[in-house]
Amino acid sequence: MRSTFFGIELARRALFAQQRAMDVASHNIANANRPEYSRQRADMVATVPYAPPGMEPAGVAGQVGTGVWVREITRLRDSFVDARIRGQNQLSGYWQVRRDVLEQIERVLNEPSDNGLRVAFDRFWEALQELSVTPDSRAVREVVVQRGKVFTDSVRTVFQQLEALRVDLDRTLELKVDRLNTLAGRLAQINRQIGQISSSGQNPNDLLDERDAILEEMSRLASVTVTIRPPQSGSVGGEQVAVSIAGLTLVDGQVAHKLVMGGNGPQRTVHWESGAGPQVAFSGGEIQGYIEMRDTEIPGLMGDLDRWVKALGLAFNEQHQAGYGLDGVTGRAFFEWPPDGDSWVADDFQVVSGLTAEQVAAAEEPNAPGDNRNALRLAALLKTTPFVDSVPPGGLDVDLGGVTLPDYFASMVGRLGVDTQEAQTTAENQELLVNHLKGVRESVSGVSLDEEMADLVRFEHAYGAAARAMTAMDEVLDTLINRTGLVGR
Repeated sequence: MRSTFFGIELARRALFAQQRAMDVASHNIANANRPEYSRQRADMVATVPYAPPGMEPAGVAGQVGTGVWVREITRLRDSFVDARIRGQNQLSGYWQVRRDVLEQIERVLNEPSDNGLRVAFDRFWEALQELSVTPDSRAVREVVVQRGKVFTDSVRTVFQQLEALRVDLDRTLELKVDRLNTLAGRLAQINRQIGQISSSGQNPNDLLDERDAILEEMSRLASVTVTIRPPQSGSVGGEQVAVSIAGLTLVDGQVAHKLVMGGNGPQRTVHWESGAGPQVAFSGGEIQGYIEMRDTEIPGLMGDLDRWVKALGLAFNEQHQAGYGLDGVTGRAFFEWPPDGDSWVADDFQVVSGLTAEQVAAAEEPNAPGDNRNALRLAALLKTTPFVDSVPPGGLDVDLGGVTLPDYFASMVGRLGVDTQEAQTTAENQELLVNHLKGVRESVSGVSLDEEMADLVRFEHAYGAAARAMTAMDEVLDTLINRTGLVGR
């Protein structure tokens, strides 16, 4: 049998349910500008009706509803879209790092421009051309020496800037690895908190949002594989997330492993601190982009530049040593690269210290001031001589593939331009794809202020109506209790 106060209890349930729904709508509005936030919803269901089914009916026309309650507060999220965003994030992070670094390299080379390495090379060649016209002019000879110094200064500057860029990339790589470790540690903590809250039968919606934001950032940093495990019986409740890289676990539930930088110099490697593997095998993400640019792309370009400079220096010296200066002396080199302990030539490339204008070997015979034959050969060497495995008169250990020095430099700059263009296009496409997927997610999880305000007004009216219902029941009870049976008193 229903209680006399049944109506009061029913209205109370309605008040509580509408109030909780208004709390959820207000929480949505408060977090509307947080990109990682997922819209939440109060799922209201009817309470158990009266009377319960049985063999003996309670003598009423039918079941009577007993009100409403908020069964749970859920968040609106599409896990499939999240997984796609994480997959595309790895490619996006990789190509954006590649694009940014290649653009920095282009600014270092500064080609084509009036201040680039190619212009310095051309001006040195023009000075040699002028020397072949007036081989006995000391002023022209001095221009050859000075423009040779400008050229070698330009080579060293470009080479040293590329080396400095490698060092900067190594430091950035360390910061990215540290950030990945921080995220892994925080993810393990969140897994534990999610388990504790889920064990009490509640949905940790805000923690799940934070967890998904961490996974998204981790996927941008590295090629992570995310596994979401459902709650297991006998363990702490709630789903747990595991993150692995190349099959080795970085985060397993509430346990986080750590990555460390190993080795010395600008080519340090990333290792597992726990010793699960000698080196982390990244296959995507920003970290892989930094490793490739630091260890492959920049050293490759430095190697090409070094090969070009070495071929130029050896061939030019060989031809210069065959000629004679105004002082009648032969056998002098024009360029030198003092050894500094490494195998690079370009970082120490310079005009021979103390070389004077009179010592420039423009003549093919001694004591012949008007002889320009060696100057002509030197100029031709820079512009028109193809470099194979050896250059006449032979003896070089460099091979430029049978092309001239200008063509080799142009192909080096051209490859850089093509690679940069490819990286720019791919990075832009990846960003568009990621933004599209985020838009799809926003259509599901995003907070619409108009919709929330409409819900808020709807819940407010329902709350007001429930209050009126309680007032009506109060008046009914007042009539029943205080005004019934008063006739004749």
